[in-house]
Amino acid sequence: MRPLLLLLVIAIAAAGEDPPAAPPVDPNLDLLKRMVLAQRGITTIQGTLTQTMRRADEEPASGDAHLGRFAVQVPDRYNLVYSKPKDDQWRLRLCCDGERRWRIEQFFADEAPDVVVRLVRPPAAAPGAGGAAPAAPAAKEDEVGEALRRIIDFLRLDLSTIGKDFKPAAEAMPDGTYRLTLVPRQAGLAQHIRVVVATLDQDFHTTGIVLDDPQGNRVTVVITTAVYNQPVAPEVFVGPAAKP
Repeated sequence: MRPLLLLLVIAIAAAGEDPPAAPPVDPNLDLLKRMVLAQRGITTIQGTLTQTMRRADEEPASGDAHLGRFAVQVPDRYNLVYSKPKDDQWRLRLCCDGERRWRIEQFFADEAPDVVVRLVRPPAAAPGAGGAAPAAPAAKEDEVGEALRRIIDFLRLDLSTIGKDFKPAAEAMPDGTYRLTLVPRQAGLAQHIRVVVATLDQDFHTTGIVLDDPQGNRVTVVITTAVYNQPVAPEVFVGPAAKP
C-alpha cells in the first residue's frame, strides 16, 4: 500500500493532548451532526503519530511501522514527515503551501533527496496563446493530490465533501465512546479503500483509526501527541526546489 494511501488517516485522527474545548452541542441533534459540530473552531493541528501496516499474508503481530510528525492548517496547507524506526536514514515528506505540493523522499542521509514539485491546480493554456496546455501530472501524483484533498475534508469533517466519496455512519458504543465508519461510494476509490473506522472519545476527539483495503491489508494509526490552534510558521509547508 503506497504511503499516499496511508496519509488519509491523519485528517480523521485529529486527537491527542489538550485539544480545544468543543462548543456545546445539542444532544438532541443527529449523532453525525454532533460529531461535525464538535470539530468547529479547529484551525491548525501539529503532532506526532505511530502508524503500522499489516499485510494480509502476515501474522497479526507483525507489520511495517512508521513514525510520523505532521502539521495541518485549514483549509489546504499540510506537512507530513514519515520515518522508519529500523532505518534512520529514510524520510518521506509531503507538504503543500496551498499553491504547490511537494514529495521529497530521502533514501540515504549523505545523498540528495528525490524532489517532485507540482502545482495544486495546473493552469490551463491561455485561449489563443498558441501554446499547449501543461502536461497532466503523473498518475501517482494525481493520487497523492486526491488523498491529501480528502485529508483536509476529513480534518474539517465537511459532510458536503466527505459524503461525495464516502457513506458515513456514526454509532454510540456501550462504553460511552463513539465510532465513525466510512465506506467508499465510487468503485474507483473502493479499489484502494474498503472501509475506514475511527473511534472517538466522549468529547468526539478521535482516539484511533483503522483503514482496511480490499486485499486484506490493514493500516492502524495512533496519534501520540497533538497541539491545536497554535500558529504554524509558513515555511513549514514549503519544500525545496526540484532538481533541474
